[in-house]
Amino acid sequence: MDVLSWIGAVAVVASLALADPLRFRVVNLVAAVVMLVANVRLGLLAFVTLNAVIIAVNAWHIRELASGPGRRTVGRRPGSHGTSHRLTSSVDAVRIQQQLR
Repeated sequence: MDVLSWIGAVAVVASLALADPLRFRVVNLVAAVVMLVANVRLGLLAFVTLNAVIIAVNAWHIRELASGPGRRTVGRRPGSHGTSHRLTSSVDAVRIQQQLR
């Protein structure tokens, strides 16, 4: 396997260990760029396409996270320290239902 592919793979794994959404997206974006270059060199069109999509998704999320008043989080409230998206959504749904009553 190409050395560049190994570097990209390590960067992907490292990004998964990050709890901060913005840092995750930035490291994952860098990993996808490295993997895209490696896959172009290896002629793997399906993986080139996959990484191009990952780059676009990460870029969109980075723009969303970096915009607005203060830094926003995706899928969790600031200070939730890793609360899952489903749990946050469920808690929000209960609060909304209670407010509507």
